[in-house]
Amino acid sequence: NVNAVSNGTSISNPNSETAIVGTGTNTAKPNTPKVSREILFEQALQSGDMDSLRMLAFTGVPEKVRGVTWKVLLGYFELSNPNSWPTIQVNNLELYRSFKKEVMREWESADEAARRP
Repeated sequence: NVNAVSNGTSISNPNSETAIVGTGTNTAKPNTPKVSREILFEQALQSGDMDSLRMLAFTGVPEKVRGVTWKVLLGYFELSNPNSWPTIQVNNLELYRSFKKEVMREWESADEAARRP
């Protein structure tokens, strides 16, 4: 079973640890290079091919690309703008830290109020 990827390559058996990549044909050739699933994920991320990314992720995501893949699939990162990912990550981490400080202050205030007679 070979599935076409939008960049013209084909993926054979996306469930295996490696997949056979061809030139858009529906048959794998004996001399076709084997490419790891990790590389296929990286290619889908770099090309902005959300359909291929979803198809590949359906059977599991390699550990090395799992974090960024799920952030893209869940809409945390925009696949079309990978240059913005570091900025988004930093901004959201700072927002989380600020929220955490605020919650801790509220808990401390509530704890102090509860101790007063």
